[in-house]
Amino acid sequence: QLSRHRGKDQGRDYFASGTPKPDDVLGIAAEVNIMTDILHLIDFYIENGIAYEEPDEDASPKEPKKMKTVYPMTALKTQALEQNVAEYLLRQFIVGVFQSEGEQAKRLERARHMFGQILGFDKDESDNVRDTMSNQVFDNFVSHVLGRKGKMDQQDMMQLAGIQKRLDITDHESEIFLRRAQKNFLRKQIQYIMKGDNNSNNSNDDDETPAHVVSSADLRAFREMCNSVGLEPERDLELDHDMVMDMFRVEARDSVLNGDINLDNIESVQEIQESLHLDEVECEDVFNDLVKQSAVDILLSVTPEGMESRDSKLVNDIDSFIRLVYFMDDEVGDEIKESITEARANAIYNFYEASKYGEMDPDKLKKNKEVLHQALGATVDMDEPW
Repeated sequence: QLSRHRGKDQGRDYFASGTPKPDDVLGIAAEVNIMTDILHLIDFYIENGIAYEEPDEDASPKEPKKMKTVYPMTALKTQALEQNVAEYLLRQFIVGVFQSEGEQAKRLERARHMFGQILGFDKDESDNVRDTMSNQVFDNFVSHVLGRKGKMDQQDMMQLAGIQKRLDITDHESEIFLRRAQKNFLRKQIQYIMKGDNNSNNSNDDDETPAHVVSSADLRAFREMCNSVGLEPERDLELDHDMVMDMFRVEARDSVLNGDINLDNIESVQEIQESLHLDEVECEDVFNDLVKQSAVDILLSVTPEGMESRDSKLVNDIDSFIRLVYFMDDEVGDEIKESITEARANAIYNFYEASKYGEMDPDKLKKNKEVLHQALGATVDMDEPW
């Protein structure tokens, strides 16, 4: 009563240091090992017969008669602890069980349910606290493994089996925690890949921070990570369909522009579509559209000023345009030709020929010139020296 009235401890408790000092603290805050004290408390309950057995009135009459353990005096019932403090103490005990080893670990595992009841929690409430801890443990483990190597191998699953045993959870519960942790990690990954720092939305118009660029390499790694753990972006991660289509667009477009995908391995586009579990016809239409739009964007970027200054980036862009040409059908090809004037087509062709002269294998240069000349509808004589 005096402690409650004055708002501070008035007892003769033992301090971790042995002798009380002005800055000494007691209890959990002292950061000392409380596991032994908890086991002593459990032994006290057992040896003094405080807990007793009685018939379980809630059991079904059709089932064999069951007994239940009653704890007439608990920390919550006597108001010795507040609810949040009791939960924190139980979480600390579960952490101690998880970190212990050998015979001590076995004893602590057996004592977990009893300690929860001594605090005043029934089995379901104790399991809820344990499940919260289990979620955190699985989240940390999965984030570490997938973040480090992008997949989970047999050794990782063996480690998880050990964690499962320490947490005293079933195979089914372990599978639920694992799936939940994998989904949480992958959702955070794709959010960062597609949108960058979540705080970037708070920036104002005067912020000079460069715009976030979605990396096709990151998307490929994410896609492979999903495949390795057997999760589909749209069905399992519940990603918006438009976002998954954007993932397809970025990876397919960049792979064509940088040469990773060409006519010799065009099936790679289908691989992206299948691993994202998207509709084949829809992806085919999207791919044709992105080829056309990327080609138009490149032609618009080739300005007279850039050609006059011999901008090397424009040369690389035209190389990318040539790669795109191989994926165009006749209709798209005609639209590209109609989008630029004859003079501009000839200027782009001459600029490319002059920039590549002496820097590329003659046979490859000749092939590229033929493709570019036809795609642009240029009228300049190909045999005429630049």
